[in-house]
Amino acid sequence: MRKRLPLQPRVHTAVRRLISQARVSGPIGPVGPAGPAGADGAAGADGADGAAGPAGPPGPGIAPSYARVSSSGPQSIPTGAWTALTFAIEDVDTDAYWDAANPTRLTVPADGAYLFVGTGVFFFNATGARGLWLAFDGTLVVTNPGQFVFFDAVSAVFGTFPQILGGPFQLTAGQYVELYAYQNSGGSLNAGAAVGTLSQANSFGIFRVG
Repeated sequence: MRKRLPLQPRVHTAVRRLISQARVSGPIGPVGPAGPAGADGAAGADGADGAAGPAGPPGPGIAPSYARVSSSGPQSIPTGAWTALTFAIEDVDTDAYWDAANPTRLTVPADGAYLFVGTGVFFFNATGARGLWLAFDGTLVVTNPGQFVFFDAVSAVFGTFPQILGGPFQLTAGQYVELYAYQNSGGSLNAGAAVGTLSQANSFGIFRVG
């Protein structure tokens, strides 16, 4: 019977490696807890501006607002005294500026900027001067050159037709404006009367512009 020889050390080591690799792996262990979050990174550079959007629709404008009144007959203007002209005919009135209960006034319906135009037609007389003036809430403000106009009486035949254009004036709702007339012929003189062969009326208009 043959005698078994002892294994060489290298062979013995290789055998043990093969046996180790042949072992079955155990189950995977549970996942460990998440580590702490890292610090935020630096902010990136701003991106380029986007294109402009389309224009929006236009805003609401100011609705047309105006009035014009005129006289229906002559009014006697005393000499040397400013006198409020009286009106009786509402030619046009979009917002109840004029009221027959206060026939000298145009009352502002809303806050805004207003223009005024007025005409006074004086009976023919060649003496003295004629004038028109705006009064606010019954007060003539003599420091404002945009509120009055003077004309010399130049004709004893055709009369005098002073006109006034004033403003714009910034007014508040409820304020009223009047057209005052002046003459200093030495006696009372009619305004809004027949002048020569033409029948002319005094007139007063208001227009909201802002």
